[in-house]
Amino acid sequence: MKLYPQFHPVDKDKSLGSDWQRLVNLIRLPLQTLEAQRKSHFSEDMFEFSKIGVQITDKELDDIYSELLGVAKNLAYPKSRDKKIHSDGPWAEILHKRMGITRNEASKAGIWNALSCHYMPNLVAWRWEDPNKPAETPSGHWITQEKRERHAFARLWWRAELLKDPEDMKNPYHLLHELGEAEMSELMERPELASYPRICRAISKHHIEKTKKKSNRNAFRNGLKNLRLRASILDLDVLESAGKADAFTIKCYDEVN
Repeated sequence: MKLYPQFHPVDKDKSLGSDWQRLVNLIRLPLQTLEAQRKSHFSEDMFEFSKIGVQITDKELDDIYSELLGVAKNLAYPKSRDKKIHSDGPWAEILHKRMGITRNEASKAGIWNALSCHYMPNLVAWRWEDPNKPAETPSGHWITQEKRERHAFARLWWRAELLKDPEDMKNPYHLLHELGEAEMSELMERPELASYPRICRAISKHHIEKTKKKSNRNAFRNGLKNLRLRASILDLDVLESAGKADAFTIKCYDEVN
């Protein structure tokens, strides 16, 4: 298992050399400056690693970054941000394929903080910052503690983790590109479903089939709400073990749509 550097900026004081002040300054820099000064804002001596596994090399991190950057350039980075949202699907697929981490590692906020603040800040800024409206402080897209569904990279890895379809050998990440952004957000805002990727896939596939791939956030939200309500009474683990999870999920969706 690969181990990634973890960064935990905790000193939110306003002293000139504090981690937090450096972050505040960093998020206001132009894209070209962020790209040129990548990996220069924080000392890697500050980073931590988990104990069991093999630490990832700088070369491996740079390779992942290069793939993500390539996607952004195909979408007119750095000149335009008009197509930035179209980076989400390809980025999620790259991160999930290339990082080689477990769910346990992916749950550690420091990994994502290191990627966004030190190794790939220009990509976060391009995707999330408005150069015409400089942010006052780093948002949850830069720094995450518990809300991984907001972080620039954590949100994408977890999307891929929940929606990777083992039944489609040729294109296992197809749901990342077929499910609408609004529906994706609805799903990720319900972390209690993260323990049941089969159910996440089942409701996503059924929704896509029913709506003919057109975004319909209300229908998806209604289905998720009914699923959560019924799951509070029934044991989802038992349903999955009995091979009834898909049928149960589809029924929950259809009852309210």
